[in-house]
Amino acid sequence: MTPSSITPTARTFGSNETLRWSCRAGEFVIWVATDSFLTSNRPSAWTIRHFWQMRDGDFVTITNRWADLPVWFELHPSEVADAAAFEMMKRLSAGYRPKAPMDGPNIWRAKAGDRLAWVTTRDTRQPVREILDLAACVVAIGENATPSSDGIIGFAAPTRSELPPPEAAAMRAGFDVTAALGVPRVFAREWRFGA
Repeated sequence: MTPSSITPTARTFGSNETLRWSCRAGEFVIWVATDSFLTSNRPSAWTIRHFWQMRDGDFVTITNRWADLPVWFELHPSEVADAAAFEMMKRLSAGYRPKAPMDGPNIWRAKAGDRLAWVTTRDTRQPVREILDLAACVVAIGENATPSSDGIIGFAAPTRSELPPPEAAAMRAGFDVTAALGVPRVFAREWRFGA
């Protein structure tokens, strides 16, 4: 099975965009990236940075729009660029006192050039639901429709130490498709929201 036969065309995710993936049990979201723009035409240059094993009620917000950040999520002044830097200046002038950059198992800071894959074990003929080819830096935030006190700490953590074959096959399909896209059109060396 070739990557082109198991996935729709990758969607380019540019600046000033927001997307929400509403997920189910048996689905995974995979963050695939490369540190070497010069060798990114080879699948071996790509790695899975992280993955989330989704559960019913989980959703992922992928955005680089200031207005679409969750109300609880705060950017640090060192994390912004371009239009977001102007928004941060307004906040600082209004008295915002930043703490350390927010981090957690449900927060990914993916750079331009990275890829996100949404895969499922429910359809072995078409395991790849969607591929995003990032043309701008984004924050991907995972949440659950019915949050619990320990939900953030264990968000989308694997339920087993080893993935069963159907889950591994779905993740492999997502990785293969993202790596087969080859050299990214845009590549950021560091993450900045708004860049």
